[in-house]
Order: sequence, then C-alpha cells, then structure tokens
Amino acid sequence: MAIIQLLYELTPWDLINTFIIPFILIFAILWGILTGMRIFNKRINAVLALGLVLFLSSTNFFPMVSQWMIQLGSFVAVLAFLLLFIGGTVLWFISRSKEIYYRTNPYKAMERIRKKMAKIDRKIAKAKDEHEKAELLREKRILEDKLEIIRAETRG
Repeated sequence: MAIIQLLYELTPWDLINTFIIPFILIFAILWGILTGMRIFNKRINAVLALGLVLFLSSTNFFPMVSQWMIQLGSFVAVLAFLLLFIGGTVLWFISRSKEIYYRTNPYKAMERIRKKMAKIDRKIAKAKDEHEKAELLREKRILEDKLEIIRAETRG
C-alpha cells in the first residue's frame, strides 16, 4: 500500500523518472535474460519478468536504479555510440581494404579467379543436367575473359 501512496504523491515527471522508466528497463532486462536462457516460452518469461518487477517495485530497488540511470545514463549512451561507431568503422575498413588489395594486386586477383574456375570445374564434373553444365561453362568463360584482361594489364 505504501508504494501506491508514494505514486500518488509524486509529480508526473518524478513518476516517470522514479517508477516508469526503471520499471520498463528492469522488465526488459529480465525478459531478455529469461528469453536468452530459453527455459520457458516468451509468454511465461513475460509473466515471470512482470512478477519480479512488481515485487522489486515495493523495495528500494527502483529509486536505486533511477539514481544509477541519472549518474551513468549519459556515460553508457556515449560509450555505446563510440563502440558502435568505432566497431563499424573498423569493419568497414577491413572489408574495404580487402577490396582495394585485390584490385591493386593483380596476382592475388588472378589467384582468386583460378580458385573460382577450379570450383566451377568440380561442379561441371558433378553436374548431370546439360542446362546446368552450359550455365557453369558460361561462368567459366566469363572468368577466363577476366583472367585474360588481368594478364594483359600486368604485361603492359
């Protein structure tokens, strides 16, 4: 009963900061943990998370969470942004550098084309359908043309 009286005494802004946001945050974390553990289905996980959050709402846990969010919220947001930004930049750079490496190093490009051609040769040997063989031969001719173009570029 004390929690209901406290909720009536709070201003709307205090109600949002001290009850609603921590309620949603704790519910989402508990539901995510329960769903990740895959012990029960999603409905049972939601009921368990809701029950735990309602139980925790009668303790001093919610004010502690709201104080924690005020103190660390902006830090966590900036940290998450930096991790995503730096991680995305590194992944983009790695994928882009491989592409540049294969474009500027003709010998690596020729090696990669030869591997693709060997793979197509194995598929041709296994192919039973004439249409499939014709399609694979067409792909092989395209690769042979690319290989010849790269050879011509490296010669002169």
